[in-house]
Amino acid sequence: MKIALPSDCGNSPRMALVADLAVAWVADDKDTLEQWLADDPSWSTLGPALPETAITEVVVLGAINHGRAASCDGYLEFADREQPRVRFSHVFAFSSTTKTAKVKAIRTYLTVS
Repeated sequence: MKIALPSDCGNSPRMALVADLAVAWVADDKDTLEQWLADDPSWSTLGPALPETAITEVVVLGAINHGRAASCDGYLEFADREQPRVRFSHVFAFSSTTKTAKVKAIRTYLTVS
């Protein structure tokens, strides 16, 4: 799977982390997700279910953070080129402002374009 991340994520560890979590979500990387999710996280997804078609590319367009909140957005490309692009946005709530704080809640928004 091809991965494209914004070049400015290196300036903030939390910005890089939310971009990495978006990639872990797409790759179903449970180890990475479990490392950063709180014991009983809330994760809600609004929008259509992801297609069963293999994902060939994840592009994170931007990531921002402030205090306990962070967000990133991007899109997914699929092996079946007739499958429309799926755009995503994740909104993260961290348990505190420390660098090692775990994610206690995520809202994921999906749309097909």
